Amino acid sequence: MSGPVFDGLMNQKRGSDPLNMARRQSLQDQKPQPGFLGQLWHNFTRGPQSPTK
Repeated sequence: MSGPVFDGLMNQKRGSDPLNMARRQSLQDQKPQPGFLGQLWHNFTRGPQSPTK
């Protein structure tokens, strides 16, 4: 993608070690669910979900 120039930066930003991955997952778990207006906006901008098969 970005070549060897930015490898160090990408590793620092998105390191693949398990501790960093667990930390990112933990932050996602703490994110509050959208409220009523947030759900309306999400449905309006994303459209209806297609059923999974």
